[in-house]
Amino acid sequence: MTTSVLNFTGTLPQRSTVTKKAPRPPFFSFSSLLSLLEKSMSMMQAIPDNGRISPSQLAKVRAMAENL
Repeated sequence: MTTSVLNFTGTLPQRSTVTKKAPRPPFFSFSSLLSLLEKSMSMMQAIPDNGRISPSQLAKVRAMAENL
């Protein structure tokens, strides 16, 4: 027999300390994701296609962004 078999004591080897995994980051629920998408679409619709925006439209978009 080999030396390793003769020295077997029947105990498990000492394990190194197990490091804990980082917690999974929270994710949006489906309803909150849809709500965010809906608000983004309404902000896009508030801006005219020609690229010019009036002060009242700018105030409206800023108000929408603050409520996110």
